[in-house]
Amino acid sequence: MTPDDMKREAARAALTHVESGMRLGLGHGTTAKHFVDLLGEIVPTAEGRPQFSRGVTHYPVAGTPVRAATDADLTVVYTRPSATNVSIGTLYHDPRRSASIVVDELLAKNFAVLGPPGPGNRAQ
Repeated sequence: MTPDDMKREAARAALTHVESGMRLGLGHGTTAKHFVDLLGEIVPTAEGRPQFSRGVTHYPVAGTPVRAATDADLTVVYTRPSATNVSIGTLYHDPRRSASIVVDELLAKNFAVLGPPGPGNRAQ
């Protein structure tokens, strides 16, 4: 694991501690950048429809409170994208919502499919 990978994992772990109403203070540097990259925002499309976009285009002013996502927000975030995608099941924390992956984004990154050992899952 590279130092940058470790910073990304630290940012991912920090994100799990964010709760509604918190005021976040971010430092500067690559770990803070990875943290912000894991966030996202809902922005209007050219047609005016709300669409989820990973990352942040307009940074909030220091001290801006965090709010919990509403059901409508989560619908926008987890709406199946129009890009080529594959359904992979449902969300762990909300089985009513389907989970999918965007194939081109997945294949553009390094990834591995991991699972528990069992019949047919032996290393060859």
